[in-house]
Amino acid sequence: MKKITLKHGVLFFYIFDGILLLLFIIGFLPFTKKNKVPSVPSALLNPNYESKVSAIKISAPNASISLKKGDEFWIGTSLASNGKYIWPADVQNITNLINSAKQIMTVQVKTENVSSWKSLGVDAEQATCVTFYDDNRNILSQIFFGFKDSLSLKLYFRTWTKNTVYEGLSFIENFLSTEESFWADPFLYPQCITGYDRRKSESLFRRGQIQNIGFKEELSVDFNLQKYFENGSNILFNIYKNDKEFIVIPSLKTGPALSQKDAELVSSINYRYSISSVTLDRLLEDIK
Repeated sequence: MKKITLKHGVLFFYIFDGILLLLFIIGFLPFTKKNKVPSVPSALLNPNYESKVSAIKISAPNASISLKKGDEFWIGTSLASNGKYIWPADVQNITNLINSAKQIMTVQVKTENVSSWKSLGVDAEQATCVTFYDDNRNILSQIFFGFKDSLSLKLYFRTWTKNTVYEGLSFIENFLSTEESFWADPFLYPQCITGYDRRKSESLFRRGQIQNIGFKEELSVDFNLQKYFENGSNILFNIYKNDKEFIVIPSLKTGPALSQKDAELVSSINYRYSISSVTLDRLLEDIK
């Protein structure tokens, strides 16, 4: 009988070990496949619907923002003022929201069980809901955003047409705000009046926080200023002192460059906001 050398014995051991490992992997593959989290390509807003978006609503428990589009500009109002005050909206933030919503990406299916909605925060009582409408107030898309996964830091969300809850899209969290000051045009001279591009507007003055407060008609104005712009538009600033800051109630008058639709939107604006004494001094210096 031929003797098995040490070299052959070691080789035999490795071959046998390799076969066992291969069998283990083959046996484990179905289990891995079975437990793999399904992934699907998704977009919150069909890219083909982008041009049809004429209104957006962002609602959360006890708060909401409503945005309406003209031809080039947007206006907004909120539940905080019960729709009483209307402000020029920040076109850049709205554009970024729409661009984020139409982006196609891969998300993971979390569950298809409706009973899990509450624990994931995507039920109607807890979720932040973003709705895109067309001109006839038909829903183009509606998404309910819930809690954030503690490990992946991605948001749970569902659409208005399915029970499925997905996980992903954490980038859109920046646009789930229901704060008026986030969605309102940030400039003392709003872009719907000046026609300035973003870069030029950024170099000028910024307003303070949006304020939902009224003033008695007999209350005297502390400063009454008017600013004219190259495009024929102008702003009348009625400014009231309020403790250590000032409240501004601007009246906006459009020039001939705006379309009729945009001009009608601007004519409905009646907001007010705060400014600091430093900003007031700069405004006085600019207008004199």
